[in-house]
This record gives sequence, C-alpha cells and structure tokens, in this order.
Amino acid sequence: MSQEMLMVESDVDAYAAVMAALERVPMIRAALSQIYVVVRNGAATVSGNVLSQIMRRAVVYTLAATPGINKVVDQLIDDTQIDRAVAKALSAEPLLTPHTGIIVSTYLGMVKLTGDKLNAAEQTKARDVTQRVSGVREVVLQLD
Repeated sequence: MSQEMLMVESDVDAYAAVMAALERVPMIRAALSQIYVVVRNGAATVSGNVLSQIMRRAVVYTLAATPGINKVVDQLIDDTQIDRAVAKALSAEPLLTPHTGIIVSTYLGMVKLTGDKLNAAEQTKARDVTQRVSGVREVVLQLD
C-alpha cells in the first residue's frame, strides 16, 4: 500500500475519531452542526461558529487530544467575537451613527438586531453592514 493511501486512510480514521470525540462532549454537541473539521496529514482544521470562548477552547482541546491528530488549526468564530465586530461595524457607519440603541445578539452566527426604530434605508444599511462581518450566517432585524 502506498504512503499516500496510508495517509488518506489514517486521516479518515482521525476524522472519524475527532467527530466521535466532539459528539461525546455535551457542550459541543449542541453546536456540532455549525462546526466543520478537515483532517489532512494528521492536521485538523476546524472552522464554523461556536457560542463562546469556552466552547471554542473545548473544541480545540478535544481535537488536540484525539489520537491521530498532531496539529489543530483553529478557524472558529465565537458569538462574542461576532457581537463585538457587528457593533463596531454599525457604529462606524455614518447613516447609523445617530442610533446608539441598536442591540446586537448572536446565536451560532445568526445575528439579531433590536432596539432603536430605523427607517427602511437605515434597516437595509444595518443588514448590509452586519452581513459583511465574518462569521455572520443570517441577520434578523427587529428595528421597527
């Protein structure tokens, strides 16, 4: 059997072990549908959305502790990062600057904006600005 074939089989086994390990952690299981893992040459790259820094650390630790994984590349985005990035982006938008009462809340990349009443143009701008933030999967507006 070639070295390449062994590596592929090994990576497939490592991937299966990683997914089984993630499934066994209740905190992670809740967000597993938003976590994506690729294993190549024993290196696991993990991406997607998680709820918190604590969950992010749990995912990375679980991957690192899985047999067959020799490196973890963390590309996860947690909801608190998204909250901060969206709030910063909204505050930098001149059309929205007068509206300091916009509240940002995120759940696994789904961002909900509530608070100040905005007209149609402002709502469109708020949605556009929010959708450009890395990690945002969906935007829900409750600003009317």
